[in-house]
Amino acid sequence: MPEPARSQPPPAPGTPLPDGLSRVALWTASAHAREFGRSAPYVRDPWAADFVRAAGFTGGPPGDGPLQRLLPDWAVVRTRFYDEFLLGAARAGCRQVVLLGAGLDTRAFRLDWPTGTHVFEVDDPALSAFKEHVLDWAAPSCGRRSTVGADPAGSWGGELLAAGLDPRRPTAWLSETYLYHLPPRTVESLVRTMTELSAPGSVFGAECVNADAASS
Repeated sequence: MPEPARSQPPPAPGTPLPDGLSRVALWTASAHAREFGRSAPYVRDPWAADFVRAAGFTGGPPGDGPLQRLLPDWAVVRTRFYDEFLLGAARAGCRQVVLLGAGLDTRAFRLDWPTGTHVFEVDDPALSAFKEHVLDWAAPSCGRRSTVGADPAGSWGGELLAAGLDPRRPTAWLSETYLYHLPPRTVESLVRTMTELSAPGSVFGAECVNADAASS
């Protein structure tokens, strides 16, 4: 188990969120931090509390009602599900893993990856800079980790190739929570780019939730 990153000092009250950070990413990190404090956590993310502290974040899921009370546990179960999905894909031969809209994801550091796995994290450059500051040179548990500073809702294929993705090899793709924040045409464009870069044997994981499912 990796050692937690060095704690960051709390910012002054009223400090705005760092550039590139969303409240969704931070309340997910908050849910992970709470889970990590349990005696037998379902997800072990020793950096989650450091992200929340460094951002000065004290909020929770948006809105009110049953869904908002459920969301922290939903976030933890969802994370564990995709942890197992990606590890299974890597063990089956997808040694390239791409996290689209990676946010504050720490899978490159906390999962037991097969030898030779290369994890790519695609997201806003400002968010990546904040994340690197909090991680404080922590050593990844994968063979190689690359951050790709690009908006996943825009043009990112060229940047991903420049970072070392080999489109001739199978890739495990993940877009956790990200797609349902985008308009349909943007989702189609993202999936089209991903498909063009995917060799046979590639797999794709994504959470797709509509309003009817969320309120059911």
